[in-house]
Amino acid sequence: MSGELYLVVLLTILIIAAVLIFTLIVLLRNRRIMRKAEHAAKVLLRGKVLESVIKGDSETYCGLEVKPMLMVRMFHPTKRYVFDLTRCIYIGRNTNHNHIAIQNELVSDLHCRIYLRRGKVMLEDLNSTNGTFVRHRLKKNRVTEKMELLKADKIYIGTIVLQVYPFYIDTTLV
Repeated sequence: MSGELYLVVLLTILIIAAVLIFTLIVLLRNRRIMRKAEHAAKVLLRGKVLESVIKGDSETYCGLEVKPMLMVRMFHPTKRYVFDLTRCIYIGRNTNHNHIAIQNELVSDLHCRIYLRRGKVMLEDLNSTNGTFVRHRLKKNRVTEKMELLKADKIYIGTIVLQVYPFYIDTTLV
């Protein structure tokens, strides 16, 4: 009996260790992506590409002038975008009216938009034909009304997957 109890305890410890290692890997991966987003924003700032954007709205946070930004990571094809969150970000098939244009028959001309409202990153489906879906942690939901996006949430538009990473930049770097 004690041998069976020993095996049960050993298996339980191994399962807990595996879960902890998996959690650590996920956390480190998200931190690495956030560092890449912040680095991308700093590179853009040094190159003065975002100078006109930075001169827009900003707010004071811990004594610093900061601006809310959003990195959007697209899977297949792999692309990264960095946006100023003080303006709406439109996603759809039409290349003239969207910040992220997706050439896919399942994507509407004006499919959805991402914007900042009261300090929260929001997603709104713009009455698209095939809908917009968001994966919050483990649950995938259809966007039927305005929905808050959290760090590393995945947005499903047709066959395209986008992942969002909101962050702030210090506007005094410009």
